[in-house]
Amino acid sequence: MIKKDEQFKLDLPTRRRIRVAAEDTITQSEIMTRAACPRKWFYRYALRLDRLAAFNPHLIYGSLMHSALAELYSQEHYGLSPKEKYIEIPELVLDEDMLLTPDNRYDLDIIKAKVQIAFDAYRWHYFEEDKPLVVKGIEHDYLVAWKDLRLTGRIDMLACPKKGDGVYIWDWKTAGRFDASMLDAWSFRFQFLFYCWLYWRATGIRPSGIMVNGLQKSQLKPKIVNPKTKEKETAKEYLARVKVNFRENRDKFFYRQRMPLAKGILLRFEEEMLAPHLDAYILMSKTNTDINTNVLGALTMAMNTGHCHVYNSFCEYLPLCQHGPIFLNEYKRREVKHKELTTTEPELGEEG
Repeated sequence: MIKKDEQFKLDLPTRRRIRVAAEDTITQSEIMTRAACPRKWFYRYALRLDRLAAFNPHLIYGSLMHSALAELYSQEHYGLSPKEKYIEIPELVLDEDMLLTPDNRYDLDIIKAKVQIAFDAYRWHYFEEDKPLVVKGIEHDYLVAWKDLRLTGRIDMLACPKKGDGVYIWDWKTAGRFDASMLDAWSFRFQFLFYCWLYWRATGIRPSGIMVNGLQKSQLKPKIVNPKTKEKETAKEYLARVKVNFRENRDKFFYRQRMPLAKGILLRFEEEMLAPHLDAYILMSKTNTDINTNVLGALTMAMNTGHCHVYNSFCEYLPLCQHGPIFLNEYKRREVKHKELTTTEPELGEEG
């Protein structure tokens, strides 16, 4: 239960929450959140606050597409066209406290239909290329004990492009736009290198590289068929246009890029990119009196107001930073630190 009089100060209860969060499992997303804005890390991972459920079409689209791809590859239906084996996208389980308006329900039906169209087009685009694929694992969690910390993460897919190839870390990215230059920059992205490092330290097997699957969403909007009344085309007409758009332009919607790992990059990542972040967590995990208040505040409470508005979206915790605990009634506290990970036991790797 969230206390209405809770203050965001480094008193003993707050220090205890920070220490517990630092001693719990740590993901790459968490590391990058704290690096971008310590206060956002404090809200999300120390206090475990979630904004009350709201309808987010972008998250729903991405979740549905990820679920559909997991079904495709986990059931070994890859290499088959939709004509040979049709797969209906899984149902989406919404948060219990999400209240949908009639417009939201209409939008949800449209999103489901668009994901089905995109998923079918993806399968047509890649079923020949995927025939020699050797899948090793789908959405598997790994856990590595490192420097008295526990690092974990879920990898979308582990697969060899064909028999005899090394294992690649596959990641599915859904966005409104992709291009070659964007994917090239991703070869040095913290998230992808972290997953490669995690798999290496957990299993002792060095992955050959990263395979990025870029899934671009259709940018078509419903047409206005009557300028005077602002009447729009029907859902059936709109979805038919989306389907034609995917069928005629598959090369523009799907980007798959293999990024081999450079020699020595994982050790360099460990020493130069990961270790400095972990040093901060080691400090945060100290007992209540072992770390100076100013140091702890800099690591966990500093506000980066440059991240309040990024890529045309507002930080979910902006009301708390602007107005303080008075806005706590807009949030709920979750029981687990990382609700996106499964409760099954991940594969454990020992400290190197």
